[in-house]
Amino acid sequence: MKRYFSGLKIFSLTGRISLFIFLSIFLTRKNFGQDIGLVNYSTQQGLPSTEVYNVFQDSNGFIWFATDHGVVRFDGSEMKIFTVKDGLSDPVVFGFSEDENQRIWFRTYSGRISFYKSGKIYSIPWNDQLEEIFQNNIIYSIFSSRDTIYFSSEKYIGTISQDGKIVKEEIVEQEYYIKTISKNKIQYGFYGLSNRINKIKINQNIYPIELTDTVRHNKVSFVLQDRNRMLITINSDILEFDGSTLRKVFVGRGQIISLSKDNENFFWVGYSNKGVDRLRGEGFVNVLDTPILANKSITKVANDHEGGFWFTTLEEGVYYTPSLETQTINLPEKTRFAAFNKTHVVIADQKGFISLRNLTNKEVVWRKNLKASIRSVFIDSQDQLWVSTYETMIINLKDGFIKKVIPGSYTGFNESDSIIWAVGGLRVSQFDKSGESKFIVTNSIHTKILFQKPIIYTTGKTGLDLYDLDMNQINTSKILNNSKITSLTALENDLILLGTIGNGFSILKAKNLSTTSFNTAESFIANDVYHV
Repeated sequence: MKRYFSGLKIFSLTGRISLFIFLSIFLTRKNFGQDIGLVNYSTQQGLPSTEVYNVFQDSNGFIWFATDHGVVRFDGSEMKIFTVKDGLSDPVVFGFSEDENQRIWFRTYSGRISFYKSGKIYSIPWNDQLEEIFQNNIIYSIFSSRDTIYFSSEKYIGTISQDGKIVKEEIVEQEYYIKTISKNKIQYGFYGLSNRINKIKINQNIYPIELTDTVRHNKVSFVLQDRNRMLITINSDILEFDGSTLRKVFVGRGQIISLSKDNENFFWVGYSNKGVDRLRGEGFVNVLDTPILANKSITKVANDHEGGFWFTTLEEGVYYTPSLETQTINLPEKTRFAAFNKTHVVIADQKGFISLRNLTNKEVVWRKNLKASIRSVFIDSQDQLWVSTYETMIINLKDGFIKKVIPGSYTGFNESDSIIWAVGGLRVSQFDKSGESKFIVTNSIHTKILFQKPIIYTTGKTGLDLYDLDMNQINTSKILNNSKITSLTALENDLILLGTIGNGFSILKAKNLSTTSFNTAESFIANDVYHV
């Protein structure tokens, strides 16, 4: 499968490489806030529309989006759009299901049925009869199991046999019906106004209900099988059926338009124009705040096979994060340098102020004024902080104690095999962990350095240069020659991450020296990236 970059994570469809990128970005906000890191996919990235109804990952790992202008198959690099010209039975698609034969079925506005198999879309030959049956009523479910097609709409619940025989049952008005076909294969829906429903028929048994919202009505409803219970959404309510009793377990803050479960058994509730909640399975307490999605209509949340989260919206296409632990951190306005480990961030500015903050609670652990312009900061594998002003200090990260002062100023550090590499001006230095060094004087000015055997990568005023271990230049022309590169980070599979001023960040493939850039034009959050 193709390896690709998506948002803040590099991965393949068969085994992703996790990469959490923490960014020191010049922002106008002065608070030290936090939100999960979300990347937006819209029409600029290849979607046919910003109105997206559903997201689904198939058994081969491809991501599918349902829109009002066809469906999209996404491999992480390219979006393939399928429309009626490609065989789709209706341009408006609301959902997906995959059967045991790896056919992907599309739930459409008109009810006309088509499916995807081996690169092509096929329509079933009985669509004219189905369209006459449905007559523009809402289609709640369409799926295939053992060569039988099951469907449910506002007025009818039924099946289509392999030879095209259609069997339908008319639905009673104001009654919510549910029929279990097999595990996670459920027919459901209702006819009439949802705010007037007072009973649910589950597998032929009737259960009375009392809804919270009896003023507004919402035609969108979901049934989710969760181990030994069934969850049902109507308007703002979630009802739980345990096989014998039906009870209300959650009242949302608006009309619920989506319900899904993630890999950690949390439930995601999407609202019309009110964002999304992530609910703990027991107690149904919201455990996540997502301000960036607060005013969006969330039509589906999908947790993919590799742990990433996809959010589809009616207003702005699709949002993605590789992990809920990935954070976008708004740093103080004058921040120019930052260094991270798993639990803390060091924030420094050019005037000499430096502080250590806890990533979890945002509290300041310590703060110092070095009374000199700071040129770079770096945390090594032993949690020693290297800070360079007109001289270089090795600081104990835990308490801010200055352990050693080294003559010389450096603008970039990198660690490899317990050796600290540093560059400053014409000098390239190697330090052991105690601060003892040897250095090489070169003919070029270097600002940042990255050592990946057997190549040394350095940046100058612009562009990227490659050297061997004797500092003989390898490449004849600079890479990213017109970009000021602020930082270099080695990834797996010979990939290198580069932060830039003016062009966001780039991924360099060391094997062929090709680059891919991500900036505001690609829906990244900034063009000036000072540290990655």
